[in-house]
Amino acid sequence: MSLTSKYANVRLDPRQTAERDLRIRRLGVRIPPGAPNSACGVFPALTTLCCSTVGAPRTAADWSSADLEHPVNNHDSQLVTEFSIRLPGWLRTELARLPGHIADRDDRIRIVNELAGRNIAEGTGGPFAALVVERDSGKLLSAAVNLVPEVDLALAHAEMIALSLAQAHIGSWNLGADPARAHSLVINAQPCAMCLGALIWSGIGELEFAASGADVERITGFDEGPVPPDWREQLESRGIAVHAGRSAAEALVVLQDFRARVAEGSATLYNG
Repeated sequence: MSLTSKYANVRLDPRQTAERDLRIRRLGVRIPPGAPNSACGVFPALTTLCCSTVGAPRTAADWSSADLEHPVNNHDSQLVTEFSIRLPGWLRTELARLPGHIADRDDRIRIVNELAGRNIAEGTGGPFAALVVERDSGKLLSAAVNLVPEVDLALAHAEMIALSLAQAHIGSWNLGADPARAHSLVINAQPCAMCLGALIWSGIGELEFAASGADVERITGFDEGPVPPDWREQLESRGIAVHAGRSAAEALVVLQDFRARVAEGSATLYNG
């Protein structure tokens, strides 16, 4: 039995409908008048969040039963079998304005600092942003921001999303597959324990970041996890160059802004 036929008669109560519509609007999807109040139809059961960095925002008719967020049913046996992450609408708009090549290292860090600040101002996640570029030419492969509280996925850190989108861009899990095209991961702050592991396995050839992990923990209260003391040496021993501290002062301003927003209740410290 298909998911659509199985849940065709499942109705959503007003609270569920409101939550569904709010999440969909955050993605830039236009909700047509008279959208059905059911788990299938124009808006099917919420199962995954769609991820795309190109193209116009989807209309309601573009969504399928595997394109929305969380399951809305009372059947404990119904397991989610896939998920994906879509960048927020404001970032998709910004991507269209970014140059195709960002050769200057200062410009790369400036961009991630600006995107991180915009992310907290928009209320779409934590104070972090990342780019993946070709190290030498500066060709832009991907850009991402932290979306953990927006999509309710602990792995939705800016680095994880940027690396994944870059791998999708080149059609390979290994960003180091072509020695002539080494890639750089550019972040406004030092990677946490999770992202540190991910970048090692990604094939990335270089790491650039601004604020230190100690600054992140001290200013924001985030727990960066058990990052080993010799993490830098570990990366370099694997052929990953590390460049730290560029535009750190600007990065600290973003972190301080986030802390202030948490204190006033307009942002969430989801890990600390």
